[in-house]
Amino acid sequence: MSHEQIETACLTVEEVAKELGCAPKTVRKLISYGYLKAFKLGVGELRAPYRVLRSDLRRYIDHRKGPDLA
Repeated sequence: MSHEQIETACLTVEEVAKELGCAPKTVRKLISYGYLKAFKLGVGELRAPYRVLRSDLRRYIDHRKGPDLA
């Protein structure tokens, strides 16, 4: 996977908040409670920024909606 592909596959907390229609603080809570998978960029940084894979966001959204009964 190229660096460019990784960049487009990852979302910032702010981008996730926009997609979910909530505040960035809510996204950080979802991450800290373990509802949404994320990883931190940077090593040893106290406030390293989180990144969320698009696939993990999609999985969270699909799980939140529940099973498709159609």
